[in-house]
Parts: sequence; C-alpha cells; structure tokens
Amino acid sequence: VTLLASASYFLGQRPGSSLVLARRLQGECVNAIEHLTVWALQADWRKPPNLAPHWLTELLYDLSSLIVDHFSNGTSPEPIVGLLSKLRRLTYSSGTSREVVHAEVASAVVKLRLAGSAWTLLPVFSGLDAVAWADAIRRPSFPKELWPSQKLLGKAGLFAGRSGVVQMPTSAGKTRSVEIILRSAFLAGRTRVAVVVAPFRALCHEIATSMRHAFKGEDVKVNELSDALQLDFADQLAEWLGQLATTTRHLMVLTPEKLLYALRQEPTLIAHIGMVVYDEGHQFDTGSRGITYELLLTDIKGMIKESAQ
Repeated sequence: VTLLASASYFLGQRPGSSLVLARRLQGECVNAIEHLTVWALQADWRKPPNLAPHWLTELLYDLSSLIVDHFSNGTSPEPIVGLLSKLRRLTYSSGTSREVVHAEVASAVVKLRLAGSAWTLLPVFSGLDAVAWADAIRRPSFPKELWPSQKLLGKAGLFAGRSGVVQMPTSAGKTRSVEIILRSAFLAGRTRVAVVVAPFRALCHEIATSMRHAFKGEDVKVNELSDALQLDFADQLAEWLGQLATTTRHLMVLTPEKLLYALRQEPTLIAHIGMVVYDEGHQFDTGSRGITYELLLTDIKGMIKESAQ
C-alpha cells in the first residue's frame, strides 16, 4: 500500500510527498520487479539496486544500469524505454498478476523521471547544450530531475533570461530554482555579476551559505557584504569592485538597503549587474518594513539596466 501510495503521489506530480513515503520502504521486497520499483521511487541513482535472484534479474539489472548511466552521464533514454517495453511484455506473458502491476508502476515512474531529467530539459529550457550543463548536473548536490515548479519556470523562459514574478509555497524547490537560474545566466554569458536581495540580514546569511555550498569548487565567488560600519563596508565594496576585472563570476547577497547604498557609492557597479533576484516578496504586506522594502526595490529597479533579468 505504501509503495502504491508513493507511486500515486509521484505520478500526480507530488514528488516530495512521494519521496517521504518511498523512504519508508526499507523492508524486504517480494520480488525483484518490486525491488526495482522501490528503487525508482527512491531515486538513488548512485548505483543499480542489489536485486535478488529472479527470472528477470538479468533484464532488470541491464535496465537499472542504463538508468544510472543516464542520470550520471546524460546517455540516451531510448534504450531504457525499449527495455521497459520488453519488461512489460514479458511479465504479461509469463509473470504473476503482482509482477504485472509492479512492472506497470515501475515503467510509468521511470518514464516520468526520464521526462523530467535535467539532462533532457535544461538544454531545452536554457538554449544551452548538454555539454555546457554536464559539470553542474554531475555534481552530487545538483538535482538530476526538475520538479513540477521548476518545469513551469523553464517553460516560462526564466532559465533563458526572461524576467518574472514567481510565487512558490515552502519546499517547492525555490532555492534550487534560483541556483538553476543563476547557472543559466552564468553559463550563457548573460552576466558575470548577479545579485540576490533579501529583506533580513539573517536570511541573507542563510542564502549565501546555501549558494556557497551549491557553487563550491567552481569559478563563482559568493560575496555576503557585511552589515558592519559603513567605512568597513566601503572598503569591502572597493575590494570587491577591483575583482570584477577578473574572469570570475560573482554572486552578491545583501539587503536592499546595502544594495542601494552600494549603487549610490559606486554607480559603475550598475553596468556590471545582469541579474537580480528579489526574495520574500510577500514582505511587502508587513507594515512599514514592507513599504520600505518595496520602495527600495523600486529605486533599485530604476537604476539597473533594462536588459538585466
């Protein structure tokens, strides 16, 4: 029942709820096809599952190996689809009714995962080829599949440079979406300087920490300009502006007050900024602080170049 509930959530475009249930499926599986189904729901693409002896073990191992290879290296999904058809055909001809159900569920889950593969969708949504995305997708922390919300962002053109207003509930993949948008802008060469604006210092620190982890080991410098004394801030800003002459890509995370101060102190900074993310837009509705936030963003929007995303 838990397996079918997890599959239902996944096929109903609720991958988070599906994964919560799939992680409960730790017991012994009745047969190798069920084991494959659980593995597909848990989406652990590091290695094929350790399947028990079964009359379809060889086919299931070949199938799972191809799936791992696709999500690890971006190989063609066509052979996987072919083996799924063979699996269904064999279970209908020689399997038990339970094996038929599991073969159908496994086939549906795997096909939907392939349809949401980052290897397949990111090149389409961003206009960049898979080679450009390869290093990012191979990172252990990078999503191998796009969630429904991220597919909507891609279809709306945000990964290709379009501007937009995005409303997302908690745990819908917002932070990952911001990372993908940033990577798209950097990889496409639309900008070398991006800015994330958040209304609170604590939130800025949280975002900066998350982005440092996401871009660790890459040619992206995440700057969380300090909220200390203005003299210290001016020194930090001058040092940071001196780094813009390098080929390094920069991500600056700061409050709107600090960004506005930076733009007024160093008007030349405006010409470098090609992308701005404003976080926590619902703060506009929180009394005087929200009014201040909205007016600050209006000032900033009037200063940055029209082509900025």
